[in-house]
Amino acid sequence: MAQADAAPLIAKQPGLLEVEEGSLAQQVGQLAAALQIAVPSLLPMLTRLGPSTLRLLLATPLESIQDQVSEFRSLAERYLPSHRVAESKLLLTSWPQLLLTPLKDVGVVMQRLPVLLHIPPKALLDSLLRCPGILCLPPPQLLSHHKALGMALGLDGAQLGSVLVRELRLLQLDPGVVRMRVEALMGCLYLPRATVLGMLIAQPQLLLYTPITLHDHLTAMKQLLRVPHAVATAMVAAHPSLLTRSPSAQQLGQGLVHFTAWEQWLAQVASLSRVLRLPPLRVVDLVLRAPRLLTFSTLRLIASRDYLMQLMGVPLGNMGHVVSRWPDLVVHSKVLEVAAVLGLAPAQAGDVVCRNPRLLAQDPRYDRITHHI
Repeated sequence: MAQADAAPLIAKQPGLLEVEEGSLAQQVGQLAAALQIAVPSLLPMLTRLGPSTLRLLLATPLESIQDQVSEFRSLAERYLPSHRVAESKLLLTSWPQLLLTPLKDVGVVMQRLPVLLHIPPKALLDSLLRCPGILCLPPPQLLSHHKALGMALGLDGAQLGSVLVRELRLLQLDPGVVRMRVEALMGCLYLPRATVLGMLIAQPQLLLYTPITLHDHLTAMKQLLRVPHAVATAMVAAHPSLLTRSPSAQQLGQGLVHFTAWEQWLAQVASLSRVLRLPPLRVVDLVLRAPRLLTFSTLRLIASRDYLMQLMGVPLGNMGHVVSRWPDLVVHSKVLEVAAVLGLAPAQAGDVVCRNPRLLAQDPRYDRITHHI
C-alpha cells in the first residue's frame, strides 16, 4: 500500500499512526485479498468505520476473515437466488462490519426479513444492498424494533412492510427515537397525529432526520416563500418530500456539502428561474400553486420543459409564461394521454393542450374533454 493511498485512511483514523507502516500495509492488503478487491477500493470503506471497529478488523487473523467470507457466501447461497449469489460480496465490501458479526445472527436476519417486509425471498438482496447494516442487527433487536415501529406508525404487518421496503434503515432506529421524532414533528407542524403519520407513511425518510433539521427546512421554506406557518404546513402535508431538502448532486460534486436549508431553497428557486426563464418572484408564486416543483431536480425540469416545448410547439421564451399560468404542464405530462383519447398525433394534441391547458387538470378518459376543442 503506497503512502499516498494510506493518507486518506490515516487522516480519518489518526490512531493508525501508532501502527507501524509495514504492519498497516500488510493488514490492509490481507483484508483486500480476502474480499478479492483492490486496496484503493477498500480504503474508502475502511474510513467509514469507527476507530475501535477498524482496529479490531485489521487485527483479525487472515484465516478468520477468509472463513467469515466463505461462510457468508454459504448463507447467500441458502437465502438468495442462485444467479445473484456473486452480488452478495457487495454487502461485505460496502459494510465491512459484517466481517465481525456472528454469522448465525446474520442468517436469522436473512431468514426473517422477507417475512417482516412481506416480500418474496428473491427480492431480499435488493433491500439489503440499500441497507447492508441491517444484517448486523441482533435478531431480538430486529423484532423489537419492527414491533415498536408498527405501533408508532399505527400500521399492521403488510402496511409496515411496504414502508420498510422503501426505507429499511428505519429498523435501525431505537424505538424511543422513533416516538420522539413523531411527537417532535407534530409539535413542529402543529398538525394532528393522523396527518403526521400519513406524511411519514408517504415519506418514511422523514424519520431519519433530526427534529432540528426538519425545523430548519420548514423555516427556510417559510422565509423563502414568505408564507405563514399554516400555508407552509399545508404544503408539506400534501408533499412531505419538501421537508427532505438536501444539496443537489451537482452541489455535492463541487464540495458544497455544508449548504444550509435556506441556501438549498434559494438554489432551487434560482434553478426554476433559469430553466423556465421566469423572474424569482414569479417562481415563488408558481411554487405556491405547485409545491412539487421544489422536489424536481434541474435535469428533470429541463427534460420536462423540452419535452413540452417539442410537443406543444411553444418557443422557449414563452414556455415560462405558459407554465406560470398552468403549473400542471410541468408537474403532470398528460399530453400523450390526451392524444390517445382524441386519436391525434402528439404534436396535434400538443397544439390542443396549448390552446386549452385546462385539459391537463382533467381526466383525459372522459369524453367531456372534447368540448374544449
